[in-house]
Amino acid sequence: MPSELRPSGVPATSRPTRACRVLVVDDDFDSAEVLGLVLADEGYEVKVALHALEAIKVVSEFTPHFAIVDIGMPEINGYELVAMLRGLPSLVDCRYVALSGHPAEGVSKQSQVAGFERHLNKPVTIKEVLDALETPRASVAS
Repeated sequence: MPSELRPSGVPATSRPTRACRVLVVDDDFDSAEVLGLVLADEGYEVKVALHALEAIKVVSEFTPHFAIVDIGMPEINGYELVAMLRGLPSLVDCRYVALSGHPAEGVSKQSQVAGFERHLNKPVTIKEVLDALETPRASVAS
């Protein structure tokens, strides 16, 4: 089941709501949940999935503008997930940001080939994530 952000115990923020939906996919529960909560606090509408199949289920009811996807997930990795998501007509305009805990040479290039517009190495700062979400499409590729 997708993690719903803004549980009753989390106080609402006074920040304005952004007209932007973000899907966070990471098999590390703590990383996914924290990133989701921070983005929600920044005003984004966020859904969190802990594996690729859960992400596919989430997007059947939630059409994100951005998907932040961990590369190193078991069973179906981030590259494979993005290939699946990019094949869905409802996600034709979705933009993809890769997260990787393995800053190996060539991983960023592989992310670009797979369809990610941006590649971020863990640990990632919220500034890096916000910059990725706020950079205009024409100049996102790095």
